[in-house]
Amino acid sequence: MADSNELIERHIRRGGSLLAVLHAIQDDVGFVPPAAVAQLARAMNLSRAEVHGVITYYHHF
Repeated sequence: MADSNELIERHIRRGGSLLAVLHAIQDDVGFVPPAAVAQLARAMNLSRAEVHGVITYYHHF
């Protein structure tokens, strides 16, 4: 199991979208931890509310 921050950085370097990173975290960890939401928001220059909104909109997360 990879660290959430490592997954985030790897996908952002490749130009990955928010959904791609969320899928990677979900597949690796089994859920999206609150700490990953904050890390992802900072890394993608989004608010935590925006990231949370995507997570709650799609049933996969």
